[in-house]
Amino acid sequence: MKKVKYIASALGAALAFGWLIWDNMRIEVKSYEVSEEKLAREFAGFKILQVSDLHNEAFGKKQKRLISKIRNEAPDIIVITGDMIDGPKMSNAFDFIREAVKIAKCYYVSGNHEAWTGLYNDKIKPLLLRYGVKVLDNGSAVIYRNGKAINIAGLADPDLDRWNKRRTASDRLMNLYSRVKPVLYGYAAKVLDGGAYVGAKKRSGVNEGKRKKYDFEPNGSVVDIADKNLSLLENENYTVLLSHRPELLNLYSDHKMDLVLTGHAHGGQIRLPVSKRGVIAVDQGLLPQYTEGVYRKGVTKMIVSRGLGNSVYFPRINNCPQLITVTLTSKQTG
Repeated sequence: MKKVKYIASALGAALAFGWLIWDNMRIEVKSYEVSEEKLAREFAGFKILQVSDLHNEAFGKKQKRLISKIRNEAPDIIVITGDMIDGPKMSNAFDFIREAVKIAKCYYVSGNHEAWTGLYNDKIKPLLLRYGVKVLDNGSAVIYRNGKAINIAGLADPDLDRWNKRRTASDRLMNLYSRVKPVLYGYAAKVLDGGAYVGAKKRSGVNEGKRKKYDFEPNGSVVDIADKNLSLLENENYTVLLSHRPELLNLYSDHKMDLVLTGHAHGGQIRLPVSKRGVIAVDQGLLPQYTEGVYRKGVTKMIVSRGLGNSVYFPRINNCPQLITVTLTSKQTG
């Protein structure tokens, strides 16, 4: 009887392990439709495909499975919302880039992992430009259809300003402390402060809580840097903002961004079976608010991707890699 139990337990463990591996390698495509009065009818049916948080993960040889999924969606443009690489490792990421640019025009903004390498300006960005990717760090591009336009804007990850050099061991230790502390205390502080982003400041009459000195800020805070750079991107056209961080929704709303595509939270790493709520996310802490799906504040609609890869050794659980497609439609008539 004991032997049967051992065999059953071993089989169960093997099946669970196999499922975990499979679930971390399969790719889900989640599709959204965005319909707005401000969108010109000429952009009805315009499809955006979002890739986020690849973290140098490989999906088949030379990214064959990932590229096949993207090609099957036939997007008008591909947008990449940061953390394409994982530390100095970037070969798989650029295997993806080499093939993606053959499918559609690619637009890119940086994530915190690009900033942390210290290689962004000297190596990563020049390679992206060489392959024909449009880099939109604190910049924008206009797409026209029959004389009508939409704006594709990009917010550089604030850590590019905060970490303008390759991090030393001391820097890494201090930054690890700054990230562990809000994870441990972030949820409680979030409840006490009444704000989704601990570290946000009071803006536009919305009390988001007194700034907490959780961050090691060598060159300024994330919020202040993002706020300053967003002011450069305000535009009268319908604007699709590419940005890595979902926890800055209040800022996106204050600057009246129409549609924001983000990632960073990795779906909360572990998603609870019934509620599908994420368990933990960097810069949001326990039970984070923004991990997947659509969120609305004021005129701003934000879509959060669960992303594709991992930046930690702990696997995703109930949280498979994800691509996002957004199809634009218009409420204009006549």
